Amino acid sequence: IYDPNSEVKSDFLDLHLIKNCSFYIGTTSGPMDVAELFNKNILTANIYPDTFNYLHQKTCSGITKHLMLDNSKIKISDIFKYYEYYFNHPWDSEDRDNFVFVDNTDEEILQLVHDYLDRINSNYFKLSDLQIEFNNRLIGCIKSMKVTNSTSYYNLLYARLNLNFSGSISNSFLQNNW
Repeated sequence: IYDPNSEVKSDFLDLHLIKNCSFYIGTTSGPMDVAELFNKNILTANIYPDTFNYLHQKTCSGITKHLMLDNSKIKISDIFKYYEYYFNHPWDSEDRDNFVFVDNTDEEILQLVHDYLDRINSNYFKLSDLQIEFNNRLIGCIKSMKVTNSTSYYNLLYARLNLNFSGSISNSFLQNNW
């Protein structure tokens, strides 16, 4: 395990470690993009539901931040309503203040790793019916959205350009939050 906040750090060491790791675990940040360039298996925690730059390979998996609306957790099966809202309301809309993102718990991240290791050890990467349903609903939602402001237009364009993903949100995470 490498702590990038330690006193021993360099850009070269970061690249070396990512290039030679068995798999990469992190968030949707710059280092994750480097891991993708090196074609690494990627586990992504704390994915914002409105970012679509993840899970490109069948060996990639992730878990989303929890979305709260007026202090109530939105189930993943209802998150597509959020996507519709997100892409059709301006950023300065007062209603957006009612949405809050909550980070994954340590237990959820640990479960993501366990699920991944089980899949690697069994060499089984077929998506579950629930994962397929999630991916299909996500793709359908992205394809059907219309955009009313420039920030959302950029995000939707990026999402539409990246519809060829074969990974998914972790099956156990979907089961626990559907």
